[in-house]
Amino acid sequence: MLEQIFLVKQDVEKYRMLTVIKSLPPREVNLSNISSRLHFTYQKTYNIFQALLEDLADVAPDIDSSDTKIESIDFSKISIDTFRLYLVKNSVVFQAFNYGLTSANPSFENFSNEHFTSKSTLNRRMTKFRAFLKNFGLKISNSTLEIKGNEKNIRWMAYYVYWYIYHGQEWPFNLIQENSIDQIIGRAA
Repeated sequence: MLEQIFLVKQDVEKYRMLTVIKSLPPREVNLSNISSRLHFTYQKTYNIFQALLEDLADVAPDIDSSDTKIESIDFSKISIDTFRLYLVKNSVVFQAFNYGLTSANPSFENFSNEHFTSKSTLNRRMTKFRAFLKNFGLKISNSTLEIKGNEKNIRWMAYYVYWYIYHGQEWPFNLIQENSIDQIIGRAA
């Protein structure tokens, strides 16, 4: 669900392709079968697969990037959660959300400049995220990227997003280290 909110269409297609590949028995993993399950043309499936291969080289370095035949790739070396995290962390919409939530003095203009994207492009890409926030009774500031609304709703939404995206794959916060939390919990127990 959050993939549709944070990712661009091409990344959603790669994510969907990997979920189909991971759901198939190894003997059924071929582009024709995948294209029929995704309801894409063979050519579109091939193009998405080539883009997926490029990403897999970054996510799972032990997958041989010179393997271009889908049948010879060991997809057990990559998890859906790891790939989703990779895609979302590289999404400008998620980066804007994270920036607005974790920066001391966030600025829409600074974020746009740092990420080489215009304000209008960022606003357009954030349309689905704004609709998502409405479900929590929240809004995002056009000047600071801060989430505005009831504090409990902000916390609930942030918990939901971070847990769904990171799913225990890695620690999501830079401001506080995971072992610091473990120590605090240890002292409280």
